[in-house]
Amino acid sequence: MKREIDIEQLLRWRMERAEARAPLAPSAAHLLEIARPWWDALPERFESYVRQLGAIRISYGYAMSELHHGHTGYPVPTLIARGEEELESPARVRPEKTLTARRSRRWPT
Repeated sequence: MKREIDIEQLLRWRMERAEARAPLAPSAAHLLEIARPWWDALPERFESYVRQLGAIRISYGYAMSELHHGHTGYPVPTLIARGEEELESPARVRPEKTLTARRSRRWPT
């Protein structure tokens, strides 16, 4: 035997139940705090990383010797920080113009 239930009444009951169980919304101050970039929240650490990056020296002769092996871009110092672990290494940054030209040759539009 089927009971006829008003859909609106069922939806209202379900909404009331969900609202009663839902956690409170975070405050605007909390949302602003968690949206702050890490360098704004930890300026001492940021300053330390900037000093470390400035102290990294790249051997350009070694970097230039690898260009004929298909490496392109400019060597730049890189600092990877994960928790307490830090890794210093050179990386290559390719200019956007090179990437755009390469894409247009591969995938004509």
